[in-house]
Amino acid sequence: MAKKKATRKTPSGDSRQAKAAPKKAPAELMIPIAWPTDLQAVYANNLLVQNDEGVLILSFFQVNPPYLTADSVEQRQEALANLGSLKAIPAAKLVIPLDRIPKIIEVIQQRWEKGKQGFEDAEHEGEAD
Repeated sequence: MAKKKATRKTPSGDSRQAKAAPKKAPAELMIPIAWPTDLQAVYANNLLVQNDEGVLILSFFQVNPPYLTADSVEQRQEALANLGSLKAIPAAKLVIPLDRIPKIIEVIQQRWEKGKQGFEDAEHEGEAD
């Protein structure tokens, strides 16, 4: 048995087929993330940035300064000249889609400003006005 399509009368009296209501976009689904509590922190003081197709590759390293025990400036300069290279210890490598980079920069900028302000406030704490 075929279903009869709904019709409606227009102001001029014509019968027309009723249009289906526009479909609403599904509501965004928020899925909770279980953040790990045992994430290991590593020290990185050196960064290498590379581009690849659609991603930015951030490679973080720890580079330790050499031990220079010479007494004179000349002896330290000679030791540095003979050093060759320093070992870069890998800390982390992040591959980030390019479309996510602006938001990441925004968040880092906000947190940096907040941290800098807190540090400046702490430096001036206890000073007489």
